[in-house]
Amino acid sequence: GEDALITGGIFRFFRHPNYTGEIIGWASSCVAAFLAVAATSGKTLSAWMSMAPSLIACVLGASGISFVLTTATAGLERRQLEKYGDTDEYKEWVGKSWVGFQLVKKTKDEEETVVPGATEDNGSPTPEE
Repeated sequence: GEDALITGGIFRFFRHPNYTGEIIGWASSCVAAFLAVAATSGKTLSAWMSMAPSLIACVLGASGISFVLTTATAGLERRQLEKYGDTDEYKEWVGKSWVGFQLVKKTKDEEETVVPGATEDNGSPTPEE
């Protein structure tokens, strides 16, 4: 239903497959543009200079949409934590799936509690946070 946590299918591996796929698609498109220039006429500086505006636009576009999507991922993670954080199904799902790409601004409390040399698991917020 509308109010259910979806943990099956592709969501078993990716908590936000649409956002993750979009970011991978945009980044791949940008890389493909550079490879196309390199493969066709990229042996001369003038070829790169003539394509520079298009390549810059490609990088800016991919960066912009990636910023929007990573910010959206972080927001959705917070809302899901608030809504489902106390359920065992959510806790198990978070432990087994990848959050994808996200931008998270750390609070002062989080910055002060970072343990030097510690590593993060899969970028997931824990229900205690």
